[in-house]
Amino acid sequence: MEVEVEVEVEVEVEVEVEVEVEVEVEVEVEVEVANR
Repeated sequence: MEVEVEVEVEVEVEVEVEVEVEVEVEVEVEVEVANR
């Protein structure tokens, strides 16, 4: 059971990282448009 718990935690962390990266990309695009 301990092994299953560790696997679930790793999957959740990867999902959070991907979401943060997408948010950063959207913010950068908005800044570039404002500069233009």
